[in-house]
Order: sequence, then structure tokens, then C-alpha cells
Amino acid sequence: MSPLATVYIVRHGETEENLKMIMQGHMDTQLNETGRQQARLVADAMRDIDLDRAYSSDLSRARETAKAILEKHEGVQLIEDEALRERHLGQLQGKQVGTRISTDDDPSMEPHSKVAGRALAWWDQYIVAPAKSPDASPFKALVVSHGGFISMLVKALLNNGRASVASGVSTQSRILNASITTIEVSRAVDGKVRGVVVRCSDAGHLERAEGVEVLQASADEMARG
Repeated sequence: MSPLATVYIVRHGETEENLKMIMQGHMDTQLNETGRQQARLVADAMRDIDLDRAYSSDLSRARETAKAILEKHEGVQLIEDEALRERHLGQLQGKQVGTRISTDDDPSMEPHSKVAGRALAWWDQYIVAPAKSPDASPFKALVVSHGGFISMLVKALLNNGRASVASGVSTQSRILNASITTIEVSRAVDGKVRGVVVRCSDAGHLERAEGVEVLQASADEMARG
């Protein structure tokens, strides 16, 4: 049976802050030249996918990545949503990995539970609800977001029984720049709509490209607080 929805979740391309291991959170940073090249490569990797809809964090690094992908998908409108932003890191934003400030000392830092909550709320509204609509047709959606957010979304879906992991797929690695995580959404035997993670943080399209380096660490995923 074909999935009700196939969701392609892409992390934005590289920024200078990524290179310097600076935690960005809600900082509106830009792609660097490598990041723009990565965006073009992930666009090439997805050119034959018939996307029906597209969503992006409203931060520049995600928006630019999404627009590069959609250059090869004429007519697909990009919907920007601040709910897809990275975790707000409060006073850690702009600082290098290793700096520690607890949420007790900095109430502006977004708790993991709150990020997971907004990620699941977004998923239910824009993926599950349209997928289970009685008159819905199967659709393919692009979602461009951030390493920490994508990681927490996947973990929240798994921990809440809303998704499982396909055989041979690992969800333990960092979410790499311009990587693709794919979740197929179907109706289970109990009637509930659930996802299956069929690939996670796949950056093969970058690794096969000559002269393109892929950072193996994500400062925002490593943020402690």
C-alpha cells in the first residue's frame, strides 16, 4: 500500500557559525558558499521527486536552502513557519559549544520538552491531519529546518509511538547539513496514522560530490541547558 504522505525533511546548508561551532538557535544566520553548494546538491538529489507542498523555517539559512530545492519544482509554493525554527538557546546563542548555562539561570532558553511539543503540534497539523482527511490524496512534502529541531522531532515521534524505524535505519547520528530524513506516513491496522523513518540524515548526495566537505557535528544539537 502506498503511503498517505512521504515527508522529506532537510537540514539547511552550512553557515559560518556551523564551521566555528557557534550555537545559532534563533539567530538569523546566512548560508556560506559551501552551504549554497550543498543546497544545490540536495536540490539535484530531489529533482525527480514530485513534491506537492513545501514548508520551511522562516530563518534565512533554511529559507535559502528550501528555495534552492524548489527551483527544480515549478509551481510548489513555499510556506514559511516559525514553528519549524531551531530550539531557542537564550544566552547560549552566538557562543561556542562548551559554554553552559542552565535553564534555571536563563529562562529564555527553550526547554527540550517545549521544542518537542511544538514539533509534534506542527506535525499533527500539517502532516497527520491532511494525510488522514477522508478526501485526501497521497502527497509528498518538503520540510526544511534545523539540526536540533529535526533530531527532536524524530525522537518525539518515536517516543510517543507516532513513528517507528525501518529495518537497517539508524536514528542515532547527528543531523548533517543538507541531509535528508524521510518519513513515510500510513494508516496502521488500528486506524491511527503513523510514520516510518526510512532514512535519517542521509548526506550521500554530498559525500559523492567532489570537493564538498560535510561537518560531522552540529553545535545546536550539542547545546546543553
